[in-house]
Amino acid sequence: MHPSRDAAAGRAGAAAPRVESIWIADRAGASPRQVSDAEARPGVGIVGDRYARGAGSWQTPGRWSEVTLVAAEAVEEAARTLGVSLAPESLRRNLVTRGAQLGRLIGVRFRVGEAVLEGERPCTPCRPLSEALGVPELYQVLDGGLRARVIRAGTLRPGPIEVLEAVGSADARTAPTS
Repeated sequence: MHPSRDAAAGRAGAAAPRVESIWIADRAGASPRQVSDAEARPGVGIVGDRYARGAGSWQTPGRWSEVTLVAAEAVEEAARTLGVSLAPESLRRNLVTRGAQLGRLIGVRFRVGEAVLEGERPCTPCRPLSEALGVPELYQVLDGGLRARVIRAGTLRPGPIEVLEAVGSADARTAPTS
C-alpha cells in the first residue's frame, strides 16, 4: 500500500474514495443547494459559496476554509448512534464523500475533478450547528469532516478522489502532480 496514494482509501475491499455531491450556500443561514459542478480557486474557495463571497457565519481570518468535506458514512453512523434522521448535506459542508477516510487527507494533496485541494485540519460540527439541527449531541459523536484549501484552480465534479502527494514527504516529491 502506497501511503500517499492510498491515504484516502477506506478499509480493504471498500469502494474507491469519491465525491458524491457538491453543495453551496450563497449566504450565511441560506439552505445549501446541490450543484453538478463548481469552480474552485486558490485563496477564494468555491465560486458562489458564502465563504468565497465573504458572507459566511464563521469567517475568522486564518480559521475559515476554502472547501469543507464530510464523509457520508460518518454522518450515517452518527445518525444511527443518536437514533435520528440526518442527511449529510444538512451539515453545510461543500463536498459529501463516500469511501474516503478524510482524516488521512490532512497534509495530503488530492484531485477532485480538475481542482487540486490540500487537506488542512478536521472539520467537525460545532455546537451551534448541532443545536440548529436539533441534535445537540451531534458535535460530540460525529467524526468525519475535513477542511481543505485550493492548491490549483479547476472545476470540482462528483467522482473519484485522486490522491496526488503527501506534502513534504520524500515520496511526495516524486509523485506526479498533474
